[in-house]
Amino acid sequence: MKRSEAHIYYFIRKSRFRKKKIINKMAMEVMIDKTTAVYLALLGGYVFASLFIFGDVLDSFQEEFLFLEANAQKGFWVILTALPIRYIFKSFRDPGILFSSTEYQLTLLPYSRGRIWFYVFLEKLVKQFLILTLAASLVILLTPISAPIVVAYLSIFLLYEIVLTVPQWVLFQKGLWIKIGWLLAVLIINGIGILTSSPLIGLAQLLLIIVINHFLLSNSIFNQVQWSKVTEVNDFQIWKMFLISAASKTKFKRQKKFSIFQKSARTRKPFQSDKAIHNRLWRVYLAQNAQLIFQVIGAFTLMLTVFIFMNDTIYNIGVAVVIYAYASVAGSFFNDRMRADILEVLPWNLESFKRSYFKWVAAGACLILIPIIVHAIVNFSMWTPMKVVYYACVFLFLYHLNVNKTMTLLARQSRNFQLEDGIGFLFLIAVAFSGTYPALTFGFVIVLLMLRKQVSFLL
Repeated sequence: MKRSEAHIYYFIRKSRFRKKKIINKMAMEVMIDKTTAVYLALLGGYVFASLFIFGDVLDSFQEEFLFLEANAQKGFWVILTALPIRYIFKSFRDPGILFSSTEYQLTLLPYSRGRIWFYVFLEKLVKQFLILTLAASLVILLTPISAPIVVAYLSIFLLYEIVLTVPQWVLFQKGLWIKIGWLLAVLIINGIGILTSSPLIGLAQLLLIIVINHFLLSNSIFNQVQWSKVTEVNDFQIWKMFLISAASKTKFKRQKKFSIFQKSARTRKPFQSDKAIHNRLWRVYLAQNAQLIFQVIGAFTLMLTVFIFMNDTIYNIGVAVVIYAYASVAGSFFNDRMRADILEVLPWNLESFKRSYFKWVAAGACLILIPIIVHAIVNFSMWTPMKVVYYACVFLFLYHLNVNKTMTLLARQSRNFQLEDGIGFLFLIAVAFSGTYPALTFGFVIVLLMLRKQVSFLL
């Protein structure tokens, strides 16, 4: 007699839970004995209870909570508009539905793939609801933040979890440039929302997502799905167990069989020149480090986005920090690439590699440039174009400086970069003070002259 999809799915989840419970118990026994566990439980209970017994601990943060509540009210519509960015970023590495190889094997039997997918989706929503409800309850009980604000944020997080799961799943199957295109579109919508300060932008975006879900994506969930890639990612997520990692003192690392460039038609073309070889090597390397790269670029973009809402001095200091940090990261990746696999043992034209690398660095810089452009539009003045040009020139100078240092080490040459380091530091100071003294941005002429003297950067 054939069992229903719900019954067999429950059986699989129950068996998986029991197996993970046994493994985690073994890990806990390795790290903590029973006596220590009892004392830790008592200590944790005492600390939690003390928050209620000694209310003055929370009372000392009364002003901070009130400040947080006031900003939460003002920022609700900003969060409503910005939340889709999170799901687009997640689509680069996570399908959003924990459809593992076990569920996939189940669909090869006479069971409905759509129903199994729906049960996984429903389980995800129940888990999110319980976690968010618990967090919201603690905030309401332990802080003076009003319940309506907490419930409003809880509702919008749950709503987006429902309406953006399918777009994340579909977008996960698409190529890199389609994902970047949607990311840029949502960033543009957020820029418009910041400029207009209108809640209608967030509501219109939410309505658009619902319409796209209903008319375009609801019937294409299982079209062109890369099941091997989906199950590979989800198997790793399921069995990446924190306690096992802590007990064994090893870090789980997914063995990637698929890259974000795998579906690209260009990867199947024969090499026509050295440039094509260099581009392919960079593409493979960056795909292997895609998660780290997106985390770095995302952190820089988020930092500048936050600085937009602060005073001009802090914003310009933030720009200087991001320019320096991104140029340093670019130099580090270049160094790591040239010391890995075949590039470490064969002679290569470093200048040619540097030229092919720059387009990837520029692509990442375009994302970081978005909050800078938004700030420039919001605070436009006669100096604004000059500032943007100066920022770009300083970044080019520091990028070439960091990569040239690496090339000198790789070529085993002896060269002193102290003068260039000092000049670069002065350029960054000028960036930090360009809001107070905008005339400093005329220094872009000096930067261009130095770049032309040192390297040919017409890439």
